[in-house]
Amino acid sequence: MNAPLAGPGAAVFELLRNAERSAAAPPGDLIDFARMFRTLRRGWAMLAALTLLAAAAAGLWAAFLATPQYRSTATLIMAPELVGPTTGLTGVVPGLMGDSVAVNTEVEILQSRALMRQLVEEMRLTSDPEFNPALWPPSVPARLLDAVSARLGLAPLTAPPGPEEAFPRTVDVVSDRIAVRSVPDSRIFEVTAESADPVKAARLANTLARLYLARQVAQKRQEAVEATAWLSERVAELRRELEAADRRARRFAAEMDLVTPEALQGLALQLEEIRQRIGARQAELLRNGTAPGRVRALLQPMREMEEELARRIARHSEGLVQLGQLQLDAEASRVIYEHFLGRLKEAEVQRGVQTPESRILSLAEVPVLPAWPQPVVMAALAGFLGCIAAIALLLWREAGRKGCVSPEELEDASGCRAVGSLPRLAGKDAAEAGTSLGRRPASQAAEAVRNLRSRLFVEAANPPQVLLVTSALNEDGKAPVAGALARSLVDLKRRVLVIDADIKRRGRRLLARKPAPGLVAVLEGKCPLRRAVVSAGTGGFDLLRSEAARANAADLLSSPQLDTLLRAARRDYDCVIVLGAPVLAGPDARLLLRLVDATLLVVAWNRTPRAHIATAVRALRGTGHAPVLAVLSGVSRRLASG
Repeated sequence: MNAPLAGPGAAVFELLRNAERSAAAPPGDLIDFARMFRTLRRGWAMLAALTLLAAAAAGLWAAFLATPQYRSTATLIMAPELVGPTTGLTGVVPGLMGDSVAVNTEVEILQSRALMRQLVEEMRLTSDPEFNPALWPPSVPARLLDAVSARLGLAPLTAPPGPEEAFPRTVDVVSDRIAVRSVPDSRIFEVTAESADPVKAARLANTLARLYLARQVAQKRQEAVEATAWLSERVAELRRELEAADRRARRFAAEMDLVTPEALQGLALQLEEIRQRIGARQAELLRNGTAPGRVRALLQPMREMEEELARRIARHSEGLVQLGQLQLDAEASRVIYEHFLGRLKEAEVQRGVQTPESRILSLAEVPVLPAWPQPVVMAALAGFLGCIAAIALLLWREAGRKGCVSPEELEDASGCRAVGSLPRLAGKDAAEAGTSLGRRPASQAAEAVRNLRSRLFVEAANPPQVLLVTSALNEDGKAPVAGALARSLVDLKRRVLVIDADIKRRGRRLLARKPAPGLVAVLEGKCPLRRAVVSAGTGGFDLLRSEAARANAADLLSSPQLDTLLRAARRDYDCVIVLGAPVLAGPDARLLLRLVDATLLVVAWNRTPRAHIATAVRALRGTGHAPVLAVLSGVSRRLASG
């Protein structure tokens, strides 16, 4: 009987189908999200277990083992509009500006080490075991080191720190327990303290806020004192300068015997009058014909008087200018002196009325619930991390997996059609598998075998009469698959013969009976086929087992007697299933391809490497005789449900 799918038509059909599969397959450098989803569905149990385990562990730890930490927050606001009783006076010390720079500056001041040292001293935190590392019990490694040192007669390696070292370490711990942040777009900042004691947490925040305000007042007082001292020195210096300027002006006026501006104006009028008289007298003398020399002689006394008045006016004018300059200097010194004197009085008034530039908006209250750890949040976070870890583990296992877990992967790895997937079948050989399947006809395994039977023998246009069942490697489950398939065909009222052609594997037997004539005896002509065939018992089909052969297995399978045997089997049986040797174990399986109608390659679920599957398919297709189909065996339905 000719193979139903053999010939040029089958080759063309197979080529087109492979091309379609290659075009539909995603590129190797892209992420196969469908495969990832199937992997996660298969591993849903591990995913759920790790998620729940991590969530439960974190929740129990947070609820019963972890030390709760309480947080309390005090709120402060910068208030540059606050002024004291001296309203209207200009402050000597510049106030804070309510902008982001000033707010951030105050936040850094609140977190400064100097303020933290004041807080430690104020609350005496060096005697508190929660904050002083010197009072903490030694760790396990420290105790081990001390024990070893004591055994060796050495000084302890982890001696407790002294007071000089304990104080800065306490300041470090307190700094880590306090956080200060500014509220965006506002003049408000928050002081949050954390402690295992809720009352202590509130005290820490409130004490730090009060110390901060007290520091502002002390700083402003100190600056006011410094400003007052500086102003006092400056006022005294200006007073001396003013007195010196007044003395210079008075002394200059006394030495120069200066006239008043009114007297100087009178002298100027006299000078003008003399000049007019000189001009009139000169004109009169010239009209009377007086000689020029005589005219000069007559006018000489008046000329001398004019020159004397001009000299007096010039001298008094220059003196008045110098006196005015000295008086202006003295007046300027007086204005500066009065200004600084007023500032000094303002500073003296403000020294006793300094107020902080910030105020407490709300004091920290004693918290009721711990801020950390929160069992629900911790459980949710741990569950999320556990889920991520489970996903990573599943994907890592999937990335390192070399076998196939689905018909789609089997088709991609083999390049041939996958006709089904079978669960783990009971029995080690064909007879046991057929018997077990007959006892449980409604089982999941029986249903899977019926699906395989339908695809091979019922739905096919030309169902094969002789089917070769083989595998790439040993222990891939081909014998149980052959027995179960034979039993399923018996249910269709068909006569079925199973031939064990795996001559090399003497350890595998279809029936656990004493040695009897089998395939080798038939091929060697020592026994006819009818006599060598035995019944599989409740399996309902006939068996032709193989036995040890002295001749080479390849020679026996290449002999004409095998062709004669299969022709007789075709005549006497509706279906013949030939159980061949593993493809990669030798040429035995390939020698059978010329005599069968189709080949069923059994692939162990998640075990047979894909490279071996591809190699086996290439070897089976190399002869170009029977079409090659593939089936997964030993599928774990729980893990392959995706």
